[in-house]
Amino acid sequence: RRLEWLSRDKEQPIKIAAGRAAARLAIGNPQTLEAACGVLAALMGPDQPTEVSRQALLSVRRLADAMRAQQHEAGAQEDPLQPHLPTIVPPMCSVAAHTSGPVRGTAERSLCRVLDMDPVSGTPGEGVAKYLAAGPGGTVRSLLTEPFLRRVARISFDDELFTAEEY
Repeated sequence: RRLEWLSRDKEQPIKIAAGRAAARLAIGNPQTLEAACGVLAALMGPDQPTEVSRQALLSVRRLADAMRAQQHEAGAQEDPLQPHLPTIVPPMCSVAAHTSGPVRGTAERSLCRVLDMDPVSGTPGEGVAKYLAAGPGGTVRSLLTEPFLRRVARISFDDELFTAEEY
C-alpha cells in the first residue's frame, strides 16, 4: 500500500524509487507480485513523465528476468508472470506505441523480455502465447503483430544506451 501511495507522489525520484522497490519486493517475495505489477503499470501510465515510464520499464524487465530465473532454478513449468500479463503488458504496449527515442527502445526491449521472446524464431514463450491467444485488448493486439514480434526478438540487449543509473 505504501508503494502505491509513493507511486502517486509528485516528485519523479520518489516515483522511480517506488517502482524499483516494488520490483525488488516482488523478486524477494513472489506473494507481492500482483501489487508490484499494479504499481509498475501505474508508473507507465500516460500521465507519467517519460523518465518515470522508462525507469518503470527497466524495473519490469529486471523483474521478468529474475522471476524467470527463479522459475528455472526451481524447475517449475508455470510462468510466474503469466497471471499478471494483463496488468503489465497493455501499459508497456501503450508506451511503445506512443513514444519515441530512448523510451520507445526501452519499451521494446522490455516487452521482448516480458514476452519471453525466442530470438531465433521470433515467437513468445508458451505462457505469453496463451495470454495473446486469449484476446488481449486493442492496444496490445494492434502493436503485437507478427512483424513487430519478429523485429523485437532480434533486438540486442547489449546496445542499450540509457539504462538505470542504479538499481
